[in-house]
Amino acid sequence: MRALHVVPTWWPATRYGGTIVSTRALCHALVRCGVAVEVATTSVDGSVDSAVPVDRSMDDGGVVVRYCRCGTPRRIYRSPPMRRVLREQVPLAHIVHAHSVFLWPTWAAAGAARRFARPLVISPRGMLVQSLIDARSRLAKTLWIALIERHNLRQAAAIHVTSVHERDALLALGLGTLPPLVVIPNGVALPPATSVHSQPGRVLFVGRLSAEKRIDRLLLAIVGIPAAQLEIIGPDTDKLQPVLQARAAELGIAHRVVFRGLCDQAEVWDALARCTVLVLPSRSENFGNVVAEAMAAGRPVVVTPEVGAAAIVLAAGAGLVASADDGSLAAAIARVLGDPTAAQALGQRGAVYARRELSWDAVAIRMREMYAEFIRPAARR
Repeated sequence: MRALHVVPTWWPATRYGGTIVSTRALCHALVRCGVAVEVATTSVDGSVDSAVPVDRSMDDGGVVVRYCRCGTPRRIYRSPPMRRVLREQVPLAHIVHAHSVFLWPTWAAAGAARRFARPLVISPRGMLVQSLIDARSRLAKTLWIALIERHNLRQAAAIHVTSVHERDALLALGLGTLPPLVVIPNGVALPPATSVHSQPGRVLFVGRLSAEKRIDRLLLAIVGIPAAQLEIIGPDTDKLQPVLQARAAELGIAHRVVFRGLCDQAEVWDALARCTVLVLPSRSENFGNVVAEAMAAGRPVVVTPEVGAAAIVLAAGAGLVASADDGSLAAAIARVLGDPTAAQALGQRGAVYARRELSWDAVAIRMREMYAEFIRPAARR
C-alpha cells in the first residue's frame, strides 16, 4: 500500500505545534506497519524557510519527503512546485491523506485526487470548530468553506477526526451530507526511563500560549491553591506571555508561576516526570497530545470538557474533567494535589491505558485498516 500525505509544513518547523509532531509520528508508524509513505509539504517555517532541500526527495526515518517552496499568497501555503509534485505522485499512490483545512495544499491535493481517481482522506486537525472560526478571520474562513472546503469534504472518501469532540464540532457546522467521519486518536511516544519523581504541588501546563488555551483561567485557579507551583511550557505564538505575567503579578502569584518558553521533547518528558498534575483548560482542542503524553508518563490530568482527549481521560480513569468557567477547575486541581494516593492511582491507570491503546503503532494499524476500506481491491498490493 502506498499513501501520499499532503501536509502544509513538516519537520523541523516545530513552531506549528502538536499537529506537525503527530503527523510525522503517524507517518513513521505507518512505515513500520508496512505502508509506503511519501509526504508532499512546504519548506515554510514562519517568515523564513527551513534549511531543507527543495530540489529532491529526502528520507526521514523511512518516510520519503518532498519539500516545496511557497509562492504568494504565502499565508495559505500556495506552492506551484507542489502542484507539479502532486501531478507526479498522486497517480502512484493508492490513497491521498491531506492534513489541515483552509490552506492551499489540501485544496490542491483534493483536486489531484479527483483528477486521478484516488480516494482522499482529510484530517481537519481541529480547525473546523465554530468558536475557532469566529475567533480569527471569520469572514475569510466562512467564504473558504462555502467556495472550497465544503466541496473538498463532501468529495472525500473519509474525514479523519481525533476525538468525538472534534467530530461533534464538525457536524455542528451544518455542512450537509458528508462522508464517514472516522475517529482515530493521536498516538503517543512512550517516555524514556527516568529516576525523577513528581514534586508535591507542581502543576504543569504544556501548549502554545494562545487565547484558546485559557491560561488566564488556570492562573485564577492557582490563586486559591496556596501550595501550588505552576510551570508553563510552550511557544508564545500570540505574544501573550507579558499579559499573562502581568496578570499573575496582579493576582499575587507571580512568585509561584514560571514561564519556560518552547522546550524540546526531552525537556517536556522531564517536566512531566516532575509534575504532580498536568492541566489543559482549553476552550477548544481537537485532541490534546500532551494529555496522552502525561498519561503515558503516569501523571494524572485535569482537562476541560472542550479538550478532545477528555473522553479518553474518563475512559481510562486517568484524571478529572472540570469546567474552566467557575470554581470547578481549582477544585479539581486541589483534589488531585490534596490526595497523593488517589493521584498515583489515576496516573497508573492512565499509563496502562496509554501503552495499550495509544501507542503510535496501535494507531497506525487502525489508520492502515481505514485506508484499506477505501482502496479498490484491484489497486491493492
